[in-house]
Amino acid sequence: MSIKGKRIFGIFLLAGLLAIIKSASADAYVGSIFTYTYDNQTISYKVLREPTETGNGTAEVIYWDGVNQKLTGDVVIPSTVTNQKMTYNVTRIGGDAFVEAQGLTSIKLPDKIVFIGADAFRDCSSLVSINIPDGVTAIENSTFSGCSNLVSIYLPDKVSYIGNYAFTDCSKLTGINLPNSLKKIGSGAFSGCSSLTYVNIPEGITTIENGLFQDCIKLTWVSLPESITSIGSKAFYNCSRLKNVHLSDEITSIGEYAFYNCASLTSIKIPYKVTKIENRTFLLCSNLTKIRIQNKVTSIGDFAFYGCNSLINVNIPESVTSIGDFTFSNCESLRPLRIPESVISIGKGDFPYTGVLVYKNSFAETHFRKNHPEYYQIIKIPLKEMFFPEVVKNINIHDSLRLEPIYYPANSSEINSKVVWSSSDPQVVSVDADGIIRGLAAGEAVITAAMGNYLETCKIIVGGAVVNPTSIQFPSSRQDMIKGDSARLSVNFTPAETTNRAIKWTSSDNSVIIVDNGRIYAKNSGTATITAVSATGSVECKITVRNPLKEIYSDYNEVTLNQGEKKKIAISYDPMDTTDDKTISWSIEDSTIASIEHGVITAVKPGNTKVTAVVGSFTHSIPIRILAPIKSLLFAQNSVSLIAGQSRAVPLAIKPIETTDDIIITSSDETVATYSKGTITAKGRGRTIITATSGSLSATCVVTVSTDIKSIAISKKSLTLNIGVSSTLTVAYNPANPADDKTVTWASSDKSVATVDVKGKVTPVGTGKATITATVAGDKKAVSTVTVKLSVPTTVKAVSSGHNKAKISWKAVSGASGYEVYQALSKSGTYKKVKVTTAKAYTNTGLITGTPYYYKVRAYRYKGNKKVYGSFSAVVNVKPIPSAPSNVKLAKTGAGKINFTWSKVNGAFGYEIYRTSSKNSPYKRVKDTTSYHYINYGLTKGKTYYYKVRAYKMVGNKKVYSKFSKTFTIKM
Repeated sequence: MSIKGKRIFGIFLLAGLLAIIKSASADAYVGSIFTYTYDNQTISYKVLREPTETGNGTAEVIYWDGVNQKLTGDVVIPSTVTNQKMTYNVTRIGGDAFVEAQGLTSIKLPDKIVFIGADAFRDCSSLVSINIPDGVTAIENSTFSGCSNLVSIYLPDKVSYIGNYAFTDCSKLTGINLPNSLKKIGSGAFSGCSSLTYVNIPEGITTIENGLFQDCIKLTWVSLPESITSIGSKAFYNCSRLKNVHLSDEITSIGEYAFYNCASLTSIKIPYKVTKIENRTFLLCSNLTKIRIQNKVTSIGDFAFYGCNSLINVNIPESVTSIGDFTFSNCESLRPLRIPESVISIGKGDFPYTGVLVYKNSFAETHFRKNHPEYYQIIKIPLKEMFFPEVVKNINIHDSLRLEPIYYPANSSEINSKVVWSSSDPQVVSVDADGIIRGLAAGEAVITAAMGNYLETCKIIVGGAVVNPTSIQFPSSRQDMIKGDSARLSVNFTPAETTNRAIKWTSSDNSVIIVDNGRIYAKNSGTATITAVSATGSVECKITVRNPLKEIYSDYNEVTLNQGEKKKIAISYDPMDTTDDKTISWSIEDSTIASIEHGVITAVKPGNTKVTAVVGSFTHSIPIRILAPIKSLLFAQNSVSLIAGQSRAVPLAIKPIETTDDIIITSSDETVATYSKGTITAKGRGRTIITATSGSLSATCVVTVSTDIKSIAISKKSLTLNIGVSSTLTVAYNPANPADDKTVTWASSDKSVATVDVKGKVTPVGTGKATITATVAGDKKAVSTVTVKLSVPTTVKAVSSGHNKAKISWKAVSGASGYEVYQALSKSGTYKKVKVTTAKAYTNTGLITGTPYYYKVRAYRYKGNKKVYGSFSAVVNVKPIPSAPSNVKLAKTGAGKINFTWSKVNGAFGYEIYRTSSKNSPYKRVKDTTSYHYINYGLTKGKTYYYKVRAYKMVGNKKVYSKFSKTFTIKM
């Protein structure tokens, strides 16, 4: 190979290696996981497709080691993310991506999202709002299950599938739009949506799946289209506020528990194609008063109407063959229930207390006679006709046969075995009690059968020649009948004396007409030919059975539509298979509110009207209510700054203006601002969010309010308080009456000196100084300096407590640790401290009798190891004097004689006794003694005397007296 060839080969080899490396690199990144942080939120992603030279790759949000579970607040998913310098479009939200992210309050998804996986937002219990991009076509299983704070959600027009339990337990979800593109809604999709009030099911849905609206306790109405063919078990389980629901006649089955505890449901129709009412279908529908059961139903299941205690009447059609266990138990208002002859199986349990009505000789009669003999009544059906199939018969001598009358109706309660038989000529024909006749001799006789008021005859010819008919005819070759009626066809024989009148009867269509011994029964609408065949010929009669219309009705108590919506109104017929013309003529009361064409209502504008359907002579009217749902809400401003007291007009733009939807406007903090009639009023400083909500729409305006208070002043700039004495400070505002919150925050700089409560009450705690600060509106302050002292002792007293001591006492001082007592010999003299005590009194001893002493007291309090003193009290003085004599006694010891005694007074030199004979007369000293008693003689009999005594002590040449003793009285 040449050098040039080698170079070319090398270039191709290098290019191939680079291609292989690039390919290997691309494959390595697909499926790789990375995190990306946007707007301070970190989220996990998986690579779905690598970038190319002409475009970005794609990535999916995934659950990875709980990263997404840690998200809180409002989250925005970016439309593109980068990893290792490569850019990816975010197109999918994977299954479980945000499962149990309980701090997540809202999420904004990019427009490029086309898929949201199962359980993606399951149990995001704080999630309030989320947008579903237009490219999403399905809501997968349990996607939003357990999002208990999700109020509303808008589904794009392309969504065709909602999975099982997609919105289960979204307990605050009030409404949801279901796009016309929907083809299936899975089992339990809205179960537990306890705030959901209404649902409009689109035409593409054919099945209401099991438990679809289970426990939607606020659901008041649901619009089911004519496309629905089946309703699953527990579909409306415990929808206790559901008032009425239209069930299309295309529905073929309704599952068990479908309407369990729909306590507000008042009436319902079993669709025409339903053949079985399943177990517990209407269990505990306590307000159900009326139900229509069509004649296609063959069985009614266990507990089907248990507890329907408002149900008044139930018409069980002849098609029903079985009634289950406890089917009508606790139906307290139900009138006697008629059990048709078709029923051949009845379960256990009670029936209405009014009992049941049964047909004679029916299965129901046997059942109740055996199990509840007191519980039933035989339906009284009068006998209309009794006849013999042949009114003339030939027999031979010695032949016998049994005559049997035919009864109509065959279930008449008047039919019994007591038929009385008789023969007009017993010598020719005999008859016994069982109707058996015997030819005895040639001739003729008339046999008569009598039962009650009814009798019939048959002519018997014995031994005569049989006369065959040459022809037979019906009186008419055509006859019309009504479904359910019966008639007896008569045959005319030629010649009139024909004796062989045996006829064989046949019907060309037993589903239309049944014939029995000449009596025909109209079973269903249609045409059948009745053929009568005799021994020599036959004749036909064409019977046309009509089923005339009895009533037209609908399942709508009211039809509610949004402006611009259309709805086809379904009219039902009784009977459904009527042969009458079912052409409906429609009219509407107010065509400016709604129009109707071929049964389709078009909502024009909000209001109330009435649509009327006319079929033949029958009419049915339905109230129509047209609503104008809000399509957009928007405040004129999304944020406003105000000063407290200010107001500003911030209109709320509503489309359409004529909406009938309720709009709820709230403020997150009404102490900051409120909204009324298009105006925001600032109340006090702070931040609040004004929110307007209507159904799934909302608008917000953030309001920031600053204070209008310019300054404040405190009532006292300085304050001196004694411990134990509180005082209240107040605040004056500038301006005097601000709009802002005037709440004052009080604070003390030293709580060991004084505290202050929320009302400005200052309470001294310890001596010293503290600064009391009042704060309003966050930064408006005023201060007061508080000085706290000990109180001056009050109620200070000094009293002599003996000839050489005095007692000084005072009232306790709040907060004091103790007291110091000072003494002086004159009021203005030098005071010296004579006592330090924690008591409230002090006795000073060693004093000189009769000498005046002066006292004052002050309190002190420890602050650390240092004493802090209060001011001195007022000065009090006292002179020590002997104590007054005690234990004084006065006794009469003889005629004109008394003995007056007392105890020794400490320090006394002697005692002076005073007496008077009149209470109001002056006392006279009668004795001066150093003894402790005095005997008084010569007192007058019958006279009263008064005595008292005092002690004295000599100080120098002067007597210092005690106080007198108590006065004592004695009568001689």
